[in-house]
Amino acid sequence: MSEGLYRRTGHVCRTCLGPILADEAGFVCAVCDASSPSDVSAICGCGIRISGTLRRGLGFRCAPNPTRSDGSPAAAVILFGPSEEKLAGAAT
Repeated sequence: MSEGLYRRTGHVCRTCLGPILADEAGFVCAVCDASSPSDVSAICGCGIRISGTLRRGLGFRCAPNPTRSDGSPAAAVILFGPSEEKLAGAAT
């Protein structure tokens, strides 16, 4: 990855739980340097798959920390529950 300007993505690294940043060259974890040139889900929690969970409408997804506090200061976390597709269907 380049040494240019990075922006936060709201995604979390599936390897170390660090924040994933983006720049013109792709995506990189701010902690462990895991990277992907084009697809954030290749390194983030949204890309974690467990056999059979998607059929039941369940999955992992990166999301804002719903219980952010001094004890849990991360801005974004990996949650397990209804998949993004199921959540999108429920909103319509």
